[in-house]
Amino acid sequence: MRSRLGLSLLFLAASACASEHGYTVEFVGDPQYRAPSGPERYEAEVARALATVSEWDPANLSEQLADSDVVFVGKVLEVGPSPGFGVSGWAGPAWQPVLYEVEDTWKGRLPQKFVVVSYPLWDESPLVRMDPIRLNPQVWRRGAERIVWAKLDSEPYCGNYGHLGFVAPWDLPGPLPLTDAMRALPEIQATCLAARLSLPTPEQVAWLDREVGMFVHIAPQTWQDSEEDDLSTPLSAIDPAQLDTDQWVSVAESMGARSIVFVAKHEGGFCWWQTDTTDFSVKGTPWRGGKGDVLADLSRSCAKRGMKLGVYISPQDKKHGVGGGGKCKDPAKQGEYEALFRAQLTEVLSRYGEMSEVWFDGSLVFDVSDVLRQHAPHAVVFQGPSATIRWVGNEDGIAPDPAWNGARYDPKTWGNLTSADGDPNGDRFLPNECDARIRATWFWKTNNESTLKTVEQLVDMYERSVGRGAVMLLNVTPDRSGRMPDADAKRAAEFGAEVRRRYGKAIAETSGDGDVVELTLPAMTTIDRVLAMEDVAKGERVRRYAIEAIVDGKPGWTTLATGTSIGHEKIDRIDPVRVLAVRVRVLDVAARPAIRRLAVFDTRRSSR
Repeated sequence: MRSRLGLSLLFLAASACASEHGYTVEFVGDPQYRAPSGPERYEAEVARALATVSEWDPANLSEQLADSDVVFVGKVLEVGPSPGFGVSGWAGPAWQPVLYEVEDTWKGRLPQKFVVVSYPLWDESPLVRMDPIRLNPQVWRRGAERIVWAKLDSEPYCGNYGHLGFVAPWDLPGPLPLTDAMRALPEIQATCLAARLSLPTPEQVAWLDREVGMFVHIAPQTWQDSEEDDLSTPLSAIDPAQLDTDQWVSVAESMGARSIVFVAKHEGGFCWWQTDTTDFSVKGTPWRGGKGDVLADLSRSCAKRGMKLGVYISPQDKKHGVGGGGKCKDPAKQGEYEALFRAQLTEVLSRYGEMSEVWFDGSLVFDVSDVLRQHAPHAVVFQGPSATIRWVGNEDGIAPDPAWNGARYDPKTWGNLTSADGDPNGDRFLPNECDARIRATWFWKTNNESTLKTVEQLVDMYERSVGRGAVMLLNVTPDRSGRMPDADAKRAAEFGAEVRRRYGKAIAETSGDGDVVELTLPAMTTIDRVLAMEDVAKGERVRRYAIEAIVDGKPGWTTLATGTSIGHEKIDRIDPVRVLAVRVRVLDVAARPAIRRLAVFDTRRSSR
C-alpha cells in the first residue's frame, strides 16, 4: 500500500520547514484535519526528507513514471530531478518534476513546455475528499507558477487516482513564489474536483427546477373528520359526486405548482384507482357506479395542462394488517403482502402515463427497485431503498440553513434520511422536499377552515424551503364533494400571486463562474432580497459565501449577508438598502463555483 505521508503533509496546521537545498514546505489546509500521529511526526519526516535531497537519474524516473500510467494534457518529454520524499512501500520519490509537451487542445493556455511537480492522490487519502483550493499558494516553493490537476488511467474523470501538480518553467531559476494558484486550468480543475462531488441525476435537477408542488389528500378520513383511517367508514358513504380534477389542476397552477402528488392510497389501504388487488377501493363505492378512477381523471387533467403527476402509495395498509414501511404484523403473511403491494405499484405506474414522483411514506422495508426501473425510470423517489429525494424532517414546510444536498449512503438507513443527515461531502445527491399543509390537517375537516394559513405565512414558508434549496410540497385537500373548497382555492391563488409579485421579475440579474460573480445595477436601487443559484447539475460546490454590495454612502464593499450552502437556490433576506452593485463572493468551495443566477429584488414593491 502506498504511504499517505505526502498527502498528510498538505493538511496540517500552518508551519514551515526548510532545508539547505532551498525547498520550503508549509503545512496548510483544513484546521479540522488531524493526522493520527500528530503534526510533530510529519514535521520531523519532512525535515529528514528535505535534508537528504539528491539528484535522481532522469532515466530511472522516466521508467518509474511510465509504471504509474500518468495521463495529462501532454506527452512526457523528460523527467527531472526530484526532492524525493522517501516513502516506504513505494519505490522512488513522491514528488516528481516532469517535462511535458502540450497537446494541441491546450496550446495557448500553457507554455509549450512546462513542468508538473505532482503527487498521486488516491481514494483512501483525506485530500480527495477535501478542497485543494484551500491549499495555501505557498505549499510548495519550487518555482511553480500554477497549480493544476491531472488524472490517471483512462477514466473520463479522476477515477481512483488524481495528481495535484504545480506548473512551472522547466529551467527553474530558483525558489519563486506561487502565483495564480488553482487558476491556470479551470476546466481541468473543475472536471477533476467535480469527480469528488455527489452529482444529481437529470431527473433530480428537473425536480428541483419545479420548486413548488401540490399535495392532494382525500381518503375515508375525509368522511371521518380524522387524520388516520379507523376503518369505520362504509364504502357506501364515499361518493365525491362533484370530484373535478380539472379544478385541482387549476388550483395547482394558481399557486405556482408545477406538479401534483396525489395520495392514491393512504395508510388505511383504500385505493382510488381501479385496482385488481383488493375490494377496498373505489370499485366498492357508489361514485360513478363503482366505475370511477381518480388517477385516470387526474392523469388526463395533468396531461392537458402540462402538469407533472406524482403518486403516493402507502406501504402501510391497515386493511391488510400491515404496519409502517410495509412490515406485516404476522411474518407469515409478509410475502403475500409484498406481492400485493408490488402489483399495486405496477398498476399505478403502468396505467396512468409517466409518473414524475413516487412516494413511499414511512419508507419501505422491502425492495421494489425493479418495478421502479421498469415503469417509472424518470421519477424521483421519496423514501425507501430506492430514494432519490428525502423528507426534510418536519411538516412545517421549512428547510434548515444549511440544507445540504449530499448524503452518505448506508443501505440500512438510506430510506429514512432527513435534512439532519445532510453532508456536503456525501457520496450521493439526495435533495430535500418540504411537505406542508395549507390548513392545520392533511385531510379536510368540517371545523378547521379557520386554520388556513395566511399569505404571509405561506410566503415565509416558500422563502425557507425553496429559498433554501428544497422543493415545497403544499397540501390543498378536497372536501367530501371532491372539489377544493373555495376558501382554500382562493388562499392558494393568493399565495401564488404574492410569490409572483415578489419574485416574478428581478430588478437585475446575472450569472457566471468563479469565486466572485458581480451584478452592477443601472443606478442606486433599494433591495431587500438577494437570490443566488448554483448550477447543481455540476454538483453543490459552494461551502461558504458572502453577499456584498456597494452601498449608498459607504466606501468599498459592505457585507449584507453570509451563508454556507447555496445549492439549487438561496434567498437571503436583508434589511432594505440602497445599492449600486451586488456580488456573491465564494469563500470556500469544493470545486470552481458555477453560479447559475444572481438576482436582486425589492419585495415591498410590485414587479415591473
